[in-house]
Amino acid sequence: MDLNKYELQFPCDYPIKVIGYASEHFKKNVLSIVYQHFKQKISDDLISYKMSKNNKYLSITVNFTAQNRIQVEQIYKDLRRCKEVVHLL
Repeated sequence: MDLNKYELQFPCDYPIKVIGYASEHFKKNVLSIVYQHFKQKISDDLISYKMSKNNKYLSITVNFTAQNRIQVEQIYKDLRRCKEVVHLL
């Protein structure tokens, strides 16, 4: 994700959507990656899940307060390393 084309003022509310093959392992890995960037656990009501029509894919949207551009870029970088991630928005 190229954040340079967006004029964001930090801190700000920021959503990350992660899409991958539906499995409990995928879900746990994504949340583990995201959580490592925060001192406190993100509230469950800020995380949403949606299955694809054929139940093949799971999208996970995590809403959080981004402190700065570097934090957001690092989260995207770490999620891209996860082999289970098919797409990031």
